[in-house]
Amino acid sequence: MIKNGQRIDRISRWLLHLGLQDIAATLLEFAGPFNYFGAQALYIAEPLLGERGKLFHDLARVLEDEGEISVLINCLQDKVGTS
Repeated sequence: MIKNGQRIDRISRWLLHLGLQDIAATLLEFAGPFNYFGAQALYIAEPLLGERGKLFHDLARVLEDEGEISVLINCLQDKVGTS
């Protein structure tokens, strides 16, 4: 079982690698209640994503919890400031 901090760190490192950390932080802030629907879409698409399915499953878990979303946003904004 992966811990929340590890999950968020893994997702933030992946977004940083893709160069999407700033836009992801902005979208997460403004999506609000739609984050839950995004999580459900990721769960549906998970079998189609192959090896990346685990990463998207972790992202879906984060999107279901407002507290974890806030931590992820803060983590992404910190990485934007240091990159």
